[in-house]
Amino acid sequence: MDRHPEIKRFIGMVGNIPQQKQWRELLQTTLNHHRNRDTFGIEPITKLRDSLGLSEDVFSALYTGMFCLIGQMIRNHTRKGTVPLETALAEELQPLALPEKYAKELISGFTHYEKSLTSSAYAHIPHHPSIEQFRWRTEVTISTSSVNRILKPSILIELRLTNGRKQLLSLNMNQFHHLRYIVAVLLKQMADIENDELINRDVKILPGVTEIV
Repeated sequence: MDRHPEIKRFIGMVGNIPQQKQWRELLQTTLNHHRNRDTFGIEPITKLRDSLGLSEDVFSALYTGMFCLIGQMIRNHTRKGTVPLETALAEELQPLALPEKYAKELISGFTHYEKSLTSSAYAHIPHHPSIEQFRWRTEVTISTSSVNRILKPSILIELRLTNGRKQLLSLNMNQFHHLRYIVAVLLKQMADIENDELINRDVKILPGVTEIV
């Protein structure tokens, strides 16, 4: 986390916030931004900048850094671990060397809004449509214009997706068995991942990850 360029710059400028009241205003506005992305406008940010009385460059670095920091915290703790959230956050923030009073308020604010922060972040992750309804039937081709008797079975599949689209598939027996094999392989791989000790540990995201939730 401390290697994220925006967070690193933010840490170097925390000294420009000498009062805990100012830190609280910055923290609350940024938390609200994460929680209400669809409705959050420029007015609260402008109001905060005027209240803090900082230059444009310093304020931009502080606000962007705080936004990235909270975003990284959301990513790190979306998957529940066995360690209490407050303890995990304290350990995570320790390398940043934030003033203790600032770190405590950050942990308290994040813990208080954890559910809404996670829900908002999840809502803005790109999602592929899922299957809403699955229907299938078998058909047997008895004959064609060139051959009188074929008796060739096929599988017709109709998928209704959550985005309203319908997808129709027609598979011969070889294609159907191949599909069954691919699904079985994917289910096996998912089970292996769920049972992997490294995946199930409460590990932190690699510090090189720089995207914003």
